[in-house]
Amino acid sequence: MNKYQRIDMVIAKVSPYSPKVVDDLRADSEHCNALGLLGVTAYYCWNYTAPLHRDSDHGWSISVQIRKTSRQDEYNFAYADWGHYLETCTNCVW
Repeated sequence: MNKYQRIDMVIAKVSPYSPKVVDDLRADSEHCNALGLLGVTAYYCWNYTAPLHRDSDHGWSISVQIRKTSRQDEYNFAYADWGHYLETCTNCVW
């Protein structure tokens, strides 16, 4: 399976639950140069952590935890501006 097929699978998974995100990604992609079908990129990270920071992204992003073998309280995500802490698990999409 290539990266475009993987991205298509993620979009298909998110679409029924949040069609606005998918529509916004399509609209934002009109301003991209060959970054995939929807202007989406895929990154694979292992044991990744980042200090609390702000992103100034143009629009939405979709994240997937394909596999999680660490403790449940490790490698999660905090959305400080919104007051949310997301504990990820295997096959989690947010």
